[in-house]
Amino acid sequence: MNKTTADLIREREEAVSTARLTQDPERHLQSLEDLAEIFLRADSYLPALQNLDECIQAAERLGLGESRTATLELKAAQALIDKADAPEALRYLARARARISAETHPEMVARLQLQSARALIELSQYEEALRTCERAHTYFRDRGLTGPLAHTYNCFGRIYFRLGDLEKAKEFYEASLHLFRWDLNDDDGVIRAHNNLGILYRHLSDWRQATWHMLRSMEIATRLGNFAYLAVTYANLGIVHLKAGSWDEAREHFERALTSYLQIGRDAGVARMRIGLATIASYRHDFTTAEAHLSAAGQITARLGCSREQVLCLMGRGDLNSEMGRPEPALGFYDQALEMARQIAPEGDMVHELQRRRAEVFTQREDVSQATAAADDALQRAMRLKDTLEEAATRRVLASIHTLEGRYVDAHAQARQAIRLLEAIHERFELARAYREQARRVKGDSDPERLREAQNYAFKAIPAHHPSSEAQDIARAHGFLTQHARTLDVVRKASELLSTPARVLLQGETGVGKNLLAYMFRTFEIERGRPFVEVNCTSLPGDLVESELFGYVRGAFTGAAITKRGIFEDADGGTIFLNEIGELSERTQVKLLQVLDDGTYRRLGEVRSRQLNVRIVSATNKDLDAAVKAGWFRADLFYRLGQVVLSLPPLRERREDIPLLIRNYLDELCAREGRQVLFSEDALEYLVSLPWLGNVRELKHKIESIFLCAGRQDLLDRASLMPILYPGAGAPSDAYPTRGLRGKVDMVKREEVLAALSRNGGNRSRAALELGITRRHLIRLLKQIY
Repeated sequence: MNKTTADLIREREEAVSTARLTQDPERHLQSLEDLAEIFLRADSYLPALQNLDECIQAAERLGLGESRTATLELKAAQALIDKADAPEALRYLARARARISAETHPEMVARLQLQSARALIELSQYEEALRTCERAHTYFRDRGLTGPLAHTYNCFGRIYFRLGDLEKAKEFYEASLHLFRWDLNDDDGVIRAHNNLGILYRHLSDWRQATWHMLRSMEIATRLGNFAYLAVTYANLGIVHLKAGSWDEAREHFERALTSYLQIGRDAGVARMRIGLATIASYRHDFTTAEAHLSAAGQITARLGCSREQVLCLMGRGDLNSEMGRPEPALGFYDQALEMARQIAPEGDMVHELQRRRAEVFTQREDVSQATAAADDALQRAMRLKDTLEEAATRRVLASIHTLEGRYVDAHAQARQAIRLLEAIHERFELARAYREQARRVKGDSDPERLREAQNYAFKAIPAHHPSSEAQDIARAHGFLTQHARTLDVVRKASELLSTPARVLLQGETGVGKNLLAYMFRTFEIERGRPFVEVNCTSLPGDLVESELFGYVRGAFTGAAITKRGIFEDADGGTIFLNEIGELSERTQVKLLQVLDDGTYRRLGEVRSRQLNVRIVSATNKDLDAAVKAGWFRADLFYRLGQVVLSLPPLRERREDIPLLIRNYLDELCAREGRQVLFSEDALEYLVSLPWLGNVRELKHKIESIFLCAGRQDLLDRASLMPILYPGAGAPSDAYPTRGLRGKVDMVKREEVLAALSRNGGNRSRAALELGITRRHLIRLLKQIY
């Protein structure tokens, strides 16, 4: 609670005391209501509810109109729903409804119906919630009440999501987001809608879209200081990471959310986070911690009567027993949870997860018929709900079932399909299990190709290290696929600069991702309805640069038949992106410097000056610091453009990202072309060792070329890779050894030469000058390299 809120509370408490002393009941009631509002804004539900109860009692004593008392009860019910005490909220709503009639207060009745639907969702009574929400929607739609209508759409989205109709859920969520953002300018509503869309995309295993929506929600909640919404966002990000198999990140977000939920007194949220933490502890075989979390969660859910959380708690107990190697108790918990889940939402998002878990236990018991029945049901439901993660996990289980049956062809088919799906969504835990199981499945085969396949799956099953940080969430949301600490730090810094007016200079070799960084600023501006104008400096004609940048008035020069706005004017109030800033001519550098110095510009032929009101982001593949020293870029312009300089490292300095990028590109190609190509360990190691002068862009194009040239080969080792990489010629690998001291020195020398060339745009004279050698010496080194 910040100082301003604390001051407001003290001020209102003094007003309450003064009204009580002066025996002014109306003023006392209003002061109590104002104090409750302040507590609600600070997410302090208990004191808010205490003040609202006192308000309700005061209104009854004063004999105020029934509608006033009902309004107070409605407000108390909303607080109780936010606190996750749905049964008590429904009691308040029932009392409020009994006070008024639909004929005299139709809008109040509709608002009560909407809040009743929200409470019923918390109690997992989805069909009744749907009917209640439809009645409220009819009234709000007919009267054109946009605010309540937006909340109704959000409510519909939650109901249809729980019922398993994801298309309708998405349609309603997007409609509510549009109304909240553009019609109502309601930040709280925007946060809710982004969070709900994040949950929906999480269910569809689209981690990037899910993370993007949740980060938007977190950004607004942080700006507003809304701790309740921050807790919800942390919780949802934790679930995204848990589903994606990123346990460290999941635990970090769950613990943040748990702390926030404990502070604001939202018990249902506390229960959910404890269940999530128990799941992670179970997977890591920390059974004592898992049991402690589940016991605490079970007590809360039993007290609150939260059916969905009770199902999740039972599922968590089943997972714990399964990981402990106790299939019978695990199956008992899964059966109890399944019975409850079918009562709550027979077509919802929990039944198929439980059926898949039951199928796994039956497989461990070698009960093929029961396992097949449960797995078939889980697969059909997962495909209908478009839950890619659960579909893949169920196919992995079906592969194990077919192996028990001796149907090895079917087992291989299901396993490969599971791996393809899991690779496409970049899931880790289930993917590692699928790799390991398939490696064991094909290991005993005498076919050399099968043995190579087993080796490849075993290699891929080794978990990669992935750094845990909020920067990875941001990077993933903006299209960066990296685990390199320096790159993540650059992305994090860029995200912190989005809301500032700082001029940002992006530096890096061709193909490292400067445009992705720049488009972070584009997304930020477009979401706020502001312009983002991109200019390629190589296309600016030297003789017309002023007219292009600043515009002109009619008659300013021969051929100026109309008045034309310039690029700076088009970007007014937003951001201008000057790409390839290192290519500006000396004359253009001078013109741009004048504008940045004065902060004003004029259209050609115009007398009055215009104020510069744009943020400038520029990018170059050249080392402008070296260019300044060499005298072909102005130092004063460099310092004005680069208030903040962000430099992306080349791919050869972050080789740990290369396997990650290769697998991502292969996944995309496999999904597009309908066939699979994999690299053996030695092929992957060779690709990682290459210099990649064109960086990520070159890597992407090369992998696509390899994929298209691979023909019917589905597993490429180094020997089969060489003819594709070097058609009609021998591979240069032996000519440039990398082992031993000589090889390592040569590798360093090669990388320094190639880096200098890249920084200087391929200009050999400038590269030689930077390296401190002659141009002839540089050419001789290049001949050795190539």
